Amino acid sequence: MPRTKEDLQKVNSGRVLYYDYLRVLATLGVIFIHISMLRMYNMDVASTDWTVNCVYDALSRWSVPMFVMISGALFLSKDVSVNMIYKKYLPRIIVALIFWRFIYFLLKTGDPVQQFLSLFGDGAVSRFLDMIAGYRLFWFLPMLAGLYICLPILKGITKNNTLCKYYLLLSFVVFLLLPKVNDMVYRFGKVYIDSPGNLLFSKAEQSNLLLFLSFTFYFIIGYIISKTEFTKPVRIVIYTFGIAGALFTVLGTYYLSLDAGHTVTTFFNFNRVSVMTSAVAVFELFKNIGFKQNFLSRFVSKLADYSFGVYLVHILIYEQYVMRFDIPNGNGQSLFLTPIISISLLFYSFVVSALLNRIPVIKKYIV
Repeated sequence: MPRTKEDLQKVNSGRVLYYDYLRVLATLGVIFIHISMLRMYNMDVASTDWTVNCVYDALSRWSVPMFVMISGALFLSKDVSVNMIYKKYLPRIIVALIFWRFIYFLLKTGDPVQQFLSLFGDGAVSRFLDMIAGYRLFWFLPMLAGLYICLPILKGITKNNTLCKYYLLLSFVVFLLLPKVNDMVYRFGKVYIDSPGNLLFSKAEQSNLLLFLSFTFYFIIGYIISKTEFTKPVRIVIYTFGIAGALFTVLGTYYLSLDAGHTVTTFFNFNRVSVMTSAVAVFELFKNIGFKQNFLSRFVSKLADYSFGVYLVHILIYEQYVMRFDIPNGNGQSLFLTPIISISLLFYSFVVSALLNRIPVIKKYIV
């Protein structure tokens, strides 16, 4: 008989429904991050609008680690051969990365023909490499490709309970805790120290701890949480730490930015304990909701299938269309404007992704 909520949902619907709900909500969260951050940089940190966007951004930070946690829960729960990694999963990531960076490059200046021609002639190789390396938006894809490559190793870790606990503890300390301590001492105490966290990040290759200084923590913790049934008191503790983490991200960013006179994103980084506790709390919350297979769930599952395409196209839609409108940045309007822009962008991005998913080759390799 099935032992976890994940198993029960698979029996009832063939897929884990709370993953789909999380994926759709996290997609909206990513858009909130990008829209609120873009608007924050054009605002006075002492303004009401800046504060509103800071709150929206901080409360959405769990969404990026969530995608990694869902991937870990899915991939570490099934047998994936090395052959399948290199024949199925990696090619899709690589092709999508090159294709979309090319599209963004073509539309960068508003003259796609000239941009295309610039790839030929003198300096073509350099421009091509710049095209491949451009757009910070796509950092997520190489990171995901690295997780796929490490999948056989990570799966081996999760099969050994003692080894898994050791890995998570060490990764928590070097990836999440030490950077947080260093940030707090430097930012709040105004004292720079060459802490263990600093040394690990600046001397990562020499310390041989690169495997622990990565999103592999989220990949494994997502799998562990999906397979663990926590008692109610433990869940309350998880939710409490999640709320505390979200508040810390908001208040810490607000304080540091006011003190510096400009936006300081130290506590927005995904390798921060406060962001991690929020992501874990949201994952655990949705795991225990008990979604049923009905019209809404089928609709959400379909949206979840389009979420990768939404991630790839939403900034393109924003740059090509939304930025052309004269959107006000003051008078407290961000309370309504940021959600309106974000939800509208989500809708149009889903429409574009849905259309692209109707083309077999595009669906297989691009979105």
